[in-house]
Amino acid sequence: RHLATASSPPPVRLGRWLLGLLRFLAVALRPVWDLPLVVTVSHREKLGLVQQQSLGLGIAEDAVRRLIGRLRPAVRFAHGAESGQRSKAVDPASSSAARFKLYTSERSVQSEAVAQARQTLHGVLEVADRALEVLSLLSLLQEQ
Repeated sequence: RHLATASSPPPVRLGRWLLGLLRFLAVALRPVWDLPLVVTVSHREKLGLVQQQSLGLGIAEDAVRRLIGRLRPAVRFAHGAESGQRSKAVDPASSSAARFKLYTSERSVQSEAVAQARQTLHGVLEVADRALEVLSLLSLLQEQ
């Protein structure tokens, strides 16, 4: 019905689960989101006459470990939910009733909304994965 009256699919409602994941990521990453990864560190000699500058990491080691500890289980769980959604998908052409629904406008609206939700979840998980990769790299650099 909606497609008959409008040219675009209805707006996506993210749902409680995805909103909860977004809020968790926002709260967990907010303390370090604006911090630079690399900073200039000044070193002084004993008498204070010679000052040397070098590069150092901008996020403390304990903060990196704490963030990895919080993010890794949540991202694994979210990836499991994403892959579980895909595996539960039923072949739409498995019965005559399913084939009938496949060609109705109601089916196209629902499938478009599901596709938008999956695309949104995939985008959120990509950002979370990149954040974990950067934090893991920082952790490796701090260990050296």
